[in-house]
This record gives sequence, C-alpha cells and structure tokens, in this order.
Amino acid sequence: MATSSRIPIYLFQVLEQEFAALHGDPEPNDITVSLPNADGELREVVPTYDWTFDASHIRNAEKFVFDELRAFSPYRVAAAAQSAISNGLFARIKVNLLSLVRRILGDAQPPAAEDPDKVAKEKLINYLWERLTAPLEEGMTKAEWLANHLNACIQDEHFFSEERFSNSWLNSVTRGMRDIHESFRGRLKGDDLVHFNRLLLEDAFPAHLEKIHNIRLAAIYKRIHGKKPTALCLSGGGIRSGTFALGVLQGLARHNLLEKFHYLSTVSGGGYIGSWLSAWIHRDQSGLEGVTAGLANLIPQTKVDPDPEPIRYLRRYSNFITPRVGLLSADTWTFIAIYLRNLLLNWLVFIPLLLAVLMLPRLVISITSAEDQFSGGLFELPGRYLFLILGFILTTWAIAYIMFNRPSVREELRQASRTWRKSSQRSFLVWCLLPLSIAAFSLTTHWAWSSQKSELPASVLPFVGFGVATTSLAWIVSSWVLGRIRTLRGIWRNLRLTRILTRDLLFLVLAGLVGGILLWALTRSYDPFAVGVLQDCSAIGPEWNLKAWAVEIFACLATPASCSCFCWVRRCTSGHRARVLESMTKIVNGGRV
Repeated sequence: MATSSRIPIYLFQVLEQEFAALHGDPEPNDITVSLPNADGELREVVPTYDWTFDASHIRNAEKFVFDELRAFSPYRVAAAAQSAISNGLFARIKVNLLSLVRRILGDAQPPAAEDPDKVAKEKLINYLWERLTAPLEEGMTKAEWLANHLNACIQDEHFFSEERFSNSWLNSVTRGMRDIHESFRGRLKGDDLVHFNRLLLEDAFPAHLEKIHNIRLAAIYKRIHGKKPTALCLSGGGIRSGTFALGVLQGLARHNLLEKFHYLSTVSGGGYIGSWLSAWIHRDQSGLEGVTAGLANLIPQTKVDPDPEPIRYLRRYSNFITPRVGLLSADTWTFIAIYLRNLLLNWLVFIPLLLAVLMLPRLVISITSAEDQFSGGLFELPGRYLFLILGFILTTWAIAYIMFNRPSVREELRQASRTWRKSSQRSFLVWCLLPLSIAAFSLTTHWAWSSQKSELPASVLPFVGFGVATTSLAWIVSSWVLGRIRTLRGIWRNLRLTRILTRDLLFLVLAGLVGGILLWALTRSYDPFAVGVLQDCSAIGPEWNLKAWAVEIFACLATPASCSCFCWVRRCTSGHRARVLESMTKIVNGGRV
C-alpha cells in the first residue's frame, strides 16, 4: 500500500492505511464486493491491494475481445469499404457540398478523413493485439488469460503515448497523473507507473473494465463495516462546547463506555477538549483505563478539591489567551505586546503594497508625459517607435496564443506541441493577459509621445494595416505551433489561392480590420497633449473641466480601453464566425443542424 510522493494519495488509501494500523494487513482474497455492471446488475468482484487486474475486474472477457479488440481488425476493412460504396448518389453530393463549405469557412487544414478518437483507439488496439502472444492454457478461463495479458501491458514504461490515448477519454485523475508523468522530473516508475497505466486502460474501455479506485474503496468500506466501529464526535462552539463535552466525557466514564469507541472526531471547542483528552491518555501510565477512572472520580481523594489534577489544570487555564487576568498581570501585558507586534508586522507587509498600487497612476502619467528624447541605434528610430514595435510583437503573440488554445484545436495542440499543451489559468495570465496588457501600455505610450510631437496619423489606413498585419502574423504563428506549417514552403502552400479563404485567416483578418477601424474612431478626435502640459493640482478651481485634465484621464483609461476594445472585437468576430458556420451547415443539411 506504499504510495509515491509524486502521486496524490486517495481516500481509499488513507482508509486502508488506517485500517492496517488498527487491525493489521487484511488477508488477500478474503472478501468480495458487489459492483454494478453496464446493465445495472450487481456482480461480485475480488479486490486487489495493488493496481493489477484480476479476472473479476473484466466484466465480460469474450465481449471485450470481440466487440473491442477485433473492432478494428483487418477483417472489417472490406465490410467498411462495401458500406461506403453502397452510399447513394445524394449522400455523396451532400458530403461533397458540406466539405466544400468547410473548405471555405473551415479550418486552415482540410478536415481529417477519420475521427481522431477512432484513430487513437485503432492504434491502442493494434498495440494490444501485437502482445496477445501467450496461449490460453488448459484450465484457464478467458478472463484470467485476458487479465494476465493486460497486467503484462501495464508494466510497460512506454505504454502511454499521445497517439494511443485521446485526451477526451481521460478523466481529471488520469490527466493529473499524465501531467506528472510528462513533467520535467521524469516519467513515473514502479507502482506509480502501473497505477497510471491501469487508469489509462480503464478510461479507454470504461464499459468493460472495473475501476480499481471503486473496487478498493468498496472493499475498505466493507471491511470497516465488518468491524462495526464507533466514533465519539465533539462539536464546536468555543469554551462552552468544551465545557459541555467535558461533562459528556465524565458521564461516559462513569458508565465505563469510553473504551467502546474506536475514533474521536472533534472541531473547534470540541477539538480543545479532545486534544486535552488525547494528551492525558498518552501521558497516563495506565492509558485509557487510568483516564476513565480519573474522569469517573467515583472516590474523590479530597472533598475540598475533588477533581483530579488534569481536570483542575484544564479549568485553571480555560482562559488560555490570558490565563491570569488583571492590569498588572504578565499575561495581560504579554497579550498586548503580541497584538501590537502582529499589527506592526501586518502593516509592514500591506501598507507598502497599498502605497505601490497608489503610485501606479503617477508612474504611468510620468511615462506618458515624458519627452521622446531617445533617437539612435541601428535604424535611427525615435523612441516612440520602439514602443510601437513592442506593442505589435506582443499583440501578435496574444492573438496567436488565443488561436492555438481554442477548444476546437485542443487535441491538435496536444499532438503537435509538448510545450503549450498544458493549458491553465496561470499560463493564460502569464502568456496572454500579461503580454496583452504590456502591448496596450506600449501602444498608448506611442500615441501619447506622437501627440507631443504633433505627428498623430489622421488616416484610417495605418490603423487598418496594423490590425490586419497583427492578425495575419498571429495566424502564421498559431499554425506553426499547431504543426500545420513547419517551413517557409509550408507557409506558401497554406497561402495558395485554394486555401487562403479559411475560417482562421478570414475571420482573423476581419477582426483586425474591425479592430483597426474601431481604434481609429476612438482616437481620431482625441489628442491628449492638445491643451498643453500637466495641470497643477493646486490650481483646481471653479473653472476645472475634463479637457484640462486630458493627460491624466488618458494615462488612467487608455490602457484598459485598448484591452477592452481588443476583447470586444475578438468576442464579436468569434461569435459571428460560429453563427456563419452553423448557418451554412444547416443549409447543407436541409435545415437540420
């Protein structure tokens, strides 16, 4: 029952370890558990204490072999081909028309000829077939023969492959173990590897294989219920619940019932009295028997103070924060000193952070209002154009990240890239939102510095060109990450006339066009430095107006406005793209989606 530090420990493992500590390791094959099959009927299953298969873990060995393992055998190729040939003329025209629509509004690549899940299942079955070499020995059932074969497969350290196991099959537990298996710390080994491979097979054939987690959980529940354990539960409520629980413990001790309990469960005030009871049992030489006699206290040693010493100590220090009250008490001044120390430590942590946040607007205003004095380098570019280039690069990357992390291409990304396949909230914040925010700040700084030089573009063409260029380059980057293009020839092949009107490129260019026009409309009449320099806060008077504070307003709102514009355009174009494709598919299908 040993577990690895790299694999999370599950509930049934905790219960198994606790049961073994209390009652010893259980005998193998001593019980069976009843689990429902696919039809809802209960069947007896023999639990194992490792991750290997038992014959009873296979619901129907013969059905598994003939319905799954032979489903992709060469004998069915001819039948599949005959079925394809038997399709009518209308069906072929319909499929060709739908394929044409998807070529126009579809993915950057033509749709795959086969379902990727089906391809992965075929490769997995071929792997299993190649290892079906052991003969069926005399007296061995098919379930035992198949269980031995599967046990040999899950020992293989190369059993897992992206080509054999589709991501859509795996549940959250298996995906978590897969991420650990593929982490930089190296692949799983030993029992962890067998555990992982067992879960892979269960997810690939859920209708035929029992889940080992369900088997072991049901087995440990049955063993625990067989021992008929009892628990004493002490609820919370502060010192009042602790006082009440002490009276309950004394009553149980006087009836000699404490030894009947196997578990102690406590919370809050009940935990206060429960920890005191556990400490007393641990320190008393007679253990629980001595504690029971002390709590019962049937024959007090003295009538002046009849309680035993542990109970007197508990009552003496029930006010555990300041056991000895009073203005001149050391406990009172200790409590005040601890409070002030903790308050000061919290101020030292939070006040600098709050001040830093409050200083951000002043920092942004300082950068926005700074003069563009930098000029030089290889191309003799003014400093504001460096911000423009940085904003262009980061905007392109943010769009590309969104493109290759869409749910529709998630499986394609997993197959093509080991670097970007793990999508999480943290990766989105670091690799998409952060670059987008920096890009928005860089572009708005370029706009402000251009305003100082009175060189703001008046035409819409630079905005449209910027939007189209970023989206087109983002399409190339996302196609590169997805493995659709790997060379310059591949880029040219994907840009040929027959494939240029694809959904990705078409709607991305549309998004860049709309976004450029929208930014031009927002900025065409706004010049942050049209009224001069920054205003003096002391000069605020009755003649104050928004126009006089144009620089401050621009510094505070320009970056979030740019990000909001980007998100709005992406949402609108993505929704319109989905509706167009759905409408065209509906037309081809004769009104049926």
